[in-house]
Amino acid sequence: MSRARSKPVAGLMPESLTGGTSKGRELRRLLEELVGTLEPGSLLPSERVLASRFGVARQTVRGELERMSAEGFTYRVQGSGTFVADRTVSVAQAAAVASFSDEMRSRGMRPGAEVLSNSVVPAIGVIARQLKIPVDAPIVQIDRVRTGDDIPMALERAYLPADRFPGLEDEDLTDTSLYEVLETRWGVQLWEADQRIVAVLLDDFHARLLELGAGDAALRFRTTGLDELGNVVHYTDAVYRGDRYEAHLHQDRNA
Repeated sequence: MSRARSKPVAGLMPESLTGGTSKGRELRRLLEELVGTLEPGSLLPSERVLASRFGVARQTVRGELERMSAEGFTYRVQGSGTFVADRTVSVAQAAAVASFSDEMRSRGMRPGAEVLSNSVVPAIGVIARQLKIPVDAPIVQIDRVRTGDDIPMALERAYLPADRFPGLEDEDLTDTSLYEVLETRWGVQLWEADQRIVAVLLDDFHARLLELGAGDAALRFRTTGLDELGNVVHYTDAVYRGDRYEAHLHQDRNA
């Protein structure tokens, strides 16, 4: 992941807090103003530097930095520091079915995909249940790193019934929308999807591919896609980086 080089920020920050309000609240305001002046990827001053400059406890500084990361303003890289976040992709629920590529394009980003593997394997019990096929039936398993503007956004593993999509394992899915391939070659269109989202911490494997630190926050999306007849087309298990994604849910009492 490319990041902007650390910039001198001393000139963008006051020498001390004014003392007109609580230290935590004023520090929060200063940090938000600082983030607003820096480019995405810029490195913020360390906890030690901020604590020393403004005369506040490091725990107070850490709490404000963690809050800003949780709200999507910044992201933390283990061993490197806190960086200004880029555009956050808001995943709207109860919306039209859209592919990852559609989501990236709608936000002015260039979608991409790096194929890690694409092969036919026997369906284990949990995957067979999701696809509603017999255990050990052949399925196509596709592992890809999905990117936006060449930045790793998600690690995606998709499962599809091999009998329904013969030859899918031979398709070149590099920088390609799987949904578009299914519609163009097999005439299958995704009609609806059921999606579950849970918060997770990245393990070493996912962290390396997403260019983050082990233990960083992420979102895990488990999605079952259906066609217009209600038949299962795919089951996908994907891990999205938590510094780039948020889930947006609209609720209506009368729905």
